[in-house]
Amino acid sequence: MGATRCLTRELQSTIEIASRPEAVWEILMDFSQYPAWNPMICAAELAPGRAPEPGVELRISIALGLGPTVKGVPTRLVRVSPARELCWVGGLRGVFRGQHYFRLERLEDGTTRLVHGERFSGALVPMVVGLSRPVLTRSYARLNEALKRRCEGRAR
Repeated sequence: MGATRCLTRELQSTIEIASRPEAVWEILMDFSQYPAWNPMICAAELAPGRAPEPGVELRISIALGLGPTVKGVPTRLVRVSPARELCWVGGLRGVFRGQHYFRLERLEDGTTRLVHGERFSGALVPMVVGLSRPVLTRSYARLNEALKRRCEGRAR
């Protein structure tokens, strides 16, 4: 069990957004607009002719500030629960795999708490996540802030 634990890491961040979860969901699911607002996942494209549902391929382009943008990374949608959760997984099982998620929690006043993170697993996790944790943490925070600005700007 100890060996398994050292091969997984999770990074998570939260932010409160003064918009309803349905409005935040609408922006998260509009993949064609990611280049206009998303500094981390600067492009996302569903398999041609496919609707966003579990099992469908989603190709993403990632900009972390560690070098050039990594384009066309194949992932698979795992959970698509409207106004609640969007989750995809990509990478090589056993080597390096990430399960990226956005969870939307409705607050008492009708606004949204975004819980955004990724669970990494595989043999390379201690090295890759260990070395890049500060950059990943900053990138997640930048994405959260950009989504907040996009949602709250639209609400006005």
